[in-house]
Amino acid sequence: MTHTYKIIGMTCTGCQYQVQNLLSQVTGVGDITVDFITGKVQIEVDEHLPLALLKNALKDYSQYQIAENKVDTQTNSTLS
Repeated sequence: MTHTYKIIGMTCTGCQYQVQNLLSQVTGVGDITVDFITGKVQIEVDEHLPLALLKNALKDYSQYQIAENKVDTQTNSTLS
């Protein structure tokens, strides 16, 4: 299954690489796609991973914050 999250603090491709590298080290994370322009990350996982686990992977880099990507279920559009 694929989960989409919002990442705050990325400003360049170097940030994108760093976030991708850090999150890819989390046990249970498969394919990962990070886009610094949209501030989104898509993570392929076999089973649900707690958000706290992903936050912990970024803890040494406080400029990066990860949050759930909220979707308006009535319009099926992403909320900021």
